[in-house]
Amino acid sequence: MRLRLPGIKPAALPARNEAQSLRVTVALPASYEKARRRRYPLIVLTDARELFGSAVEMCRAVAAARETRECIIVRHDEAWLAPEDAAAEAAHLEQIIAWCRRAYRVQRGEVALFVSGGGVPCARTLHDRRSKAVDRWIVVAQTPSDTPSAWCQPPARRAGRRPRVAWTGTASVPVAFDASVSVKTLPEATPAGQVVTALLHGLRALWGTGHDYGSEVMPLGKPLVAALLRGAMPIIRRLRQSAKAPPANESRYRFRSELMDRDFEIFVSLPPRARERRQAYPAVVTLDGSATWSTCSEIALRMAAAGEIEDVVMIGIGVPHEEGEAAFGLRRFEEFSPPAGDAAFTGGLGRIFESIFALFGQDVRRHFGRAPDFHRFIVDELMPELLRVLPLDPQRLCIAGHSAGGTFIGFERAQADSPFSRFAVSSPGVSISDNWMLKADGGLRPGLARGRRTIVTMGGEERHNAFNALAGIPLSAHYARQLEVLDAGEVEFLCLDGDSHTTVFPRAFALAMSRLFASEVRGA
Repeated sequence: MRLRLPGIKPAALPARNEAQSLRVTVALPASYEKARRRRYPLIVLTDARELFGSAVEMCRAVAAARETRECIIVRHDEAWLAPEDAAAEAAHLEQIIAWCRRAYRVQRGEVALFVSGGGVPCARTLHDRRSKAVDRWIVVAQTPSDTPSAWCQPPARRAGRRPRVAWTGTASVPVAFDASVSVKTLPEATPAGQVVTALLHGLRALWGTGHDYGSEVMPLGKPLVAALLRGAMPIIRRLRQSAKAPPANESRYRFRSELMDRDFEIFVSLPPRARERRQAYPAVVTLDGSATWSTCSEIALRMAAAGEIEDVVMIGIGVPHEEGEAAFGLRRFEEFSPPAGDAAFTGGLGRIFESIFALFGQDVRRHFGRAPDFHRFIVDELMPELLRVLPLDPQRLCIAGHSAGGTFIGFERAQADSPFSRFAVSSPGVSISDNWMLKADGGLRPGLARGRRTIVTMGGEERHNAFNALAGIPLSAHYARQLEVLDAGEVEFLCLDGDSHTTVFPRAFALAMSRLFASEVRGA
């Protein structure tokens, strides 16, 4: 898969006692070039197949949310993953780590090995001989016998106050461990579906900051702040018009919407066997493709390769890169929000939206609430073209979204002419647009079951987070219950304990894939 993430650097280093060089790919943090004196933890992926893009995307996402420190990520592009090559690959990893320490600003004592898939044998080799190259271990359990105790040993040196091992598995662990081991259990997960969540567990356990998600935007909801920014909009608008345009960045898959008078960037990933087989596949359309495409597509590919789900065509809808990050943030609020009257901007959440738009010289009332237009773009422009050029089964189409994207999924499933029959609603902002999702003439419109299947998820930590509460995310359970009361098709709700608004996303997406696309595989 071609990665389109910034800050990715390929490199080659001489292999010890071998003619060929070791080829690696390094992802540097967003602040690396500016923060010249800062040193960073290093994460080494032992098996980066269908994982590297996810690792980079999600590590950067949790760092941007201030929940963890920024990290350097490296993979061995031609890793030897056969068990008989474990010793050789372990030696390669030690060389790669030593090279990273010389080439980049790696913090001393903060090198972690991410152990998953085919990388387990070489990781065990390094662990059992107590390699000094590795300081910490982020482990994905592969088998029932692969318990946290298998990765515990007296440390060769002090590991500081942080855990030395972060272990994630699907089976419960009856034994308690001391502070050197952090354990996370995912009872709902599949072996392949748990991998990205395991990485995020390791990030938070080893380098978490304790930052309260969204706390930095809460002051924008104060009436005085919103009023001041509203009054400053003309000045802000003039300043932004005189500012330099964002640097151009190639968008290869532009799709022009005449209905919305704007461009979208469309991402597509076909199953590996699609060119060999003449058949139609189910498809998953994911929102926020600009920020989550690698994560969603790699999770689907990895789970399908493991036989956990059907082969699916993955489709992402994003904002062209050259429009910049600010446009991405504002457009998702515009396009994903249901119709909004003045009442939507009188409370704290509405004032936060008003302040955010005012910071960019825009009046929120002129831009907010364009979900009906976005729906028409999908139904009338995008899907007809995708159905024409891709091997899609029109009876098995799914749409998935998180946060404000989850709010749009709630809007989409309430539309009588929606082409989708499966809906993955992750941590939706139920309170957006004056609680539109909970209104009888809105998200709870009756008579739309028609065999639709809906899975609603949220993170356990979102129940107690002030910003998430303001956005109405804890109301997700009530929303799902009301859908069941309406007999609105098959509805399932899960609260995924131990995850924040940011970290729950890959876990929720993998769960939705296993619930919505596993039945055909199991019944085959």
